This record gives sequence, C-alpha cells and structure tokens, in this order.
Amino acid sequence: TASTPVADMARIEGGTCTIGTADRYAPYDNEYPAFEVSHEPFYIGRDPVSNGEFLAFMEAGGYRDDDLWSVDGRAWRSENPVDHPDHWRRDSAGRWYGHDASGPVELSAQEPLYGICYYEAEAYANWTGRRLAHEQEWEIAGRNGQLGASGRVWEWSSNAFYPYEGFAAFPYQGYSVPYFDNRHYTLKGGSRCSHGVIKRHSFRNYFEAGKRHQYAGIRLACDHGQYN
Repeated sequence: TASTPVADMARIEGGTCTIGTADRYAPYDNEYPAFEVSHEPFYIGRDPVSNGEFLAFMEAGGYRDDDLWSVDGRAWRSENPVDHPDHWRRDSAGRWYGHDASGPVELSAQEPLYGICYYEAEAYANWTGRRLAHEQEWEIAGRNGQLGASGRVWEWSSNAFYPYEGFAAFPYQGYSVPYFDNRHYTLKGGSRCSHGVIKRHSFRNYFEAGKRHQYAGIRLACDHGQYN
C-alpha cells in the first residue's frame, strides 16, 4: 500500500565531528585517516525510506517524470526501462510482492526499501523536495545517535566514492584505488546480509551508480532552513 512520505527528520546541530577512523585493526584503507570536519546544521531522515513511501513515488509517475531525473539518470533509464525496484514483482491481480533467494516474499509497506540504484534514489529525493545525504552527514548523524533502523539496508550517499586526504592504499593497490573514478558512489550503513562488524560508522561501501541488485535504499536529508 502506498503511503505519504514521512517528513520526520532529525536536526543535527552545527559543530565538529570526527570522520573515518584511527583503529588499525578492523578498517579498510578507504576509512583512513581519521579527520575532523566542521559542519553547518542540517536535517536527516530518522529512518530510511519505506516500501510504501517509494510505491507512492511509483504511482505518482516518478519513473516517467523527466524533471526528477538527472541527465545521467535519464540515460540510464533509457537503457534500463524499469519502473519498480529490482526484486519487486506483480501477481495476477496486480499486487506487488518481493522475490529473493528463498522465493516469493511479502512486501511490508513499513519496511525499508531496497533494490534501487543511485539514479532512482536521486529521482525519489527530488520528488520529495529533499536530497540524498552526503556520506559525511550520514556519519555525523550516526555518531550523534540519530539514525533509526541503520544497518537494515545500505543507503546511497549523494557523493561519489573518493579518497580522504592522506589516503594510503592497503592491503593492496587494487582494493579501493580503481573505484575512485567518479562512477562509483558511497553507500553507508549495511544490510540484513552484512556481517555485524562492518556496520560501523566509518565503513564505506561503493557501487556504480546504475547497480541495483544490492540491498540499497534511501535516507533523505535537507539543509537548515529548508525543513518544514
């Protein structure tokens, strides 16, 4: 069942926060080094976007509205004429259900959405009048205890995957370096299939913008002064 997008967002006060990590035992090269960032106040969704909220976007014609899609997003859509998340299917009565490795599964309207690419996430954010969170905003909000349902689905960030200043490749040159190509975008949080150890604030997943098979969804954000 489609549901009106919820505008419940947490306010993150301006200040400073540590990004990345100095832990030498668990993290990967792209999580280093730890550094301080100063940031302005912003708002971020208390929870990821739900299946019901995304269904409202679909029923409103979001997949067909060119104004919601970037140039790259429209090009992706023309090559991939989809109109629903990757694992969604319709039954003979037109009702949506999910499909995973175990077979058909019921879709709960309240559960976090997954199975979309960066372009779909971006279009949905535009439809709501919000935006995707930058990965630093996500990490700041996480360290402030403001991310409900974190770790249920990977969450697309607004930014391409990039090296932190002072980055040094390890355990081998090809682990992160080839993906600093402006085609891969950062995802944060983890999913139901992720090992608990990587569900840390500093962990950075990355996928090409058009990939949608992974358990990836959306958490919205907006700037101070734009929340109403």
